[in-house]
Amino acid sequence: MSTVHSSTYFRHPLVWLLLAGAGIRLGLLGWFWDKPPQIYDEKYLYSAIASTLAERGTFAAPPDELTSNRPPLYPAFVAVLYKLFGDENYNAVRVTQSLLSLVMVLIIYRLGCIAFSERVGLWGSALCCFYPSLLVYNNLILTEILFTFLLCLGLYLLAVSIQRDALAWMAAAGVALGLAALTRSILWLYMPVLGLVLLLTIHRRFLRRAGMVAMLAAAFVLTLTPWAIRNTRLQKTLTIVDATGGRNFMMGNYQYTPLNRAWRAIDLTGDQGWAAAVAAEHPEFGRLTQGQRDKLALRAGLRFALEHPLLTLQRDTIKFFDFWQLERELPSQAAAGFFGSMPGWSVKLLSAIVVASYAFCFLAGIFGIFLAPPSERCYHGMLLSVILFTTAMHTLAFGHSRYHLPLMPLLLLYAASALLRLRNFRAEVSRPAFRFAAVTALVFVAVWAWTIVSTDLDYIRRLLA
Repeated sequence: MSTVHSSTYFRHPLVWLLLAGAGIRLGLLGWFWDKPPQIYDEKYLYSAIASTLAERGTFAAPPDELTSNRPPLYPAFVAVLYKLFGDENYNAVRVTQSLLSLVMVLIIYRLGCIAFSERVGLWGSALCCFYPSLLVYNNLILTEILFTFLLCLGLYLLAVSIQRDALAWMAAAGVALGLAALTRSILWLYMPVLGLVLLLTIHRRFLRRAGMVAMLAAAFVLTLTPWAIRNTRLQKTLTIVDATGGRNFMMGNYQYTPLNRAWRAIDLTGDQGWAAAVAAEHPEFGRLTQGQRDKLALRAGLRFALEHPLLTLQRDTIKFFDFWQLERELPSQAAAGFFGSMPGWSVKLLSAIVVASYAFCFLAGIFGIFLAPPSERCYHGMLLSVILFTTAMHTLAFGHSRYHLPLMPLLLLYAASALLRLRNFRAEVSRPAFRFAAVTALVFVAVWAWTIVSTDLDYIRRLLA
């Protein structure tokens, strides 16, 4: 009996998918093995804080200065690995992240089965398993993989809770989403939006819906509370996760913000830097904590945005499309030698694979959102609200395209759902939703083409040379 069951289990496509995914991850681990990190955030932020945390037990950067400038969970995650396997053991981080990404493939499969169907779950998990950018980020000392894993886990637990009408699963979802917010602070403001979506879309009596949302919110808040207390005491002002949200918003909304690629404001120094702009109006700036400075930066950014509404609208439009811009970071880093010495042809091949896979999956995802969403409104609402909320928050800040990566597994489920509808293509073309999807996709393609022509031609020429 057990032999038959085992044989059936190993015939499941997901098993072979995971085995193939493990193989390609091992190959990439071999390439990155013992290579030191090259990206600034890897070396001087996350790894540095993790080393201090592992050695001294303090969340500080530099080692003698307590900080709230980064969310705590990813440095703590890296610090545990450094403590177990040796300081700055990047290989341990890469192996662990590769394993997490395989578990995430399984989570996406289960989420797809609940929200869509088993076939969509399988196709979506296959796209997620081999999505090029996610595969490379497994080997970088950055927050992407841990945050994406926790976000997908939280949404899966939420879907299970709705399916089973189980408060315990709802509490688990709140904890997972709280941990995701402690990895990237953008998510801590999402809970009111998610709560409202669930109240409006779950098919239960109102009191039951309210109880489920209350359980989710309570678990989420309790997960964040200890760190929020620590931060607030340290910064002498309410600081929930980190003290960077205000300055990030200001860098996207002040007089020196570049119109194109607003994130380049982070490199501005001297009188044009955000800190100098705030200090010019507040002589006490140098004596303030990180959190107090962040609050002043937020007010300055809000004031500038309200005083210049047309410029803000123009900037936000550009930042919205920047957020969903073609994935150029990894090709740029490969061309710069960040991943070791690579032949020119391999850099070109990587660039083509990364850009083409993103464009295909993103456009298919758009058609999936319009034409093939989940049958249950609550599942569609929770998936789409995460995508829209994250997009909106980054549009208000500086819209860097790197930060759309954690949303890709969710978009890949919509892409899989759309691809499975291709057999009914003729029937789909006649639907108004198809026209909306086609127009939306064409707008993005036009913006991508314009960006290539207007700003990227020199880079492409250098890459091809």
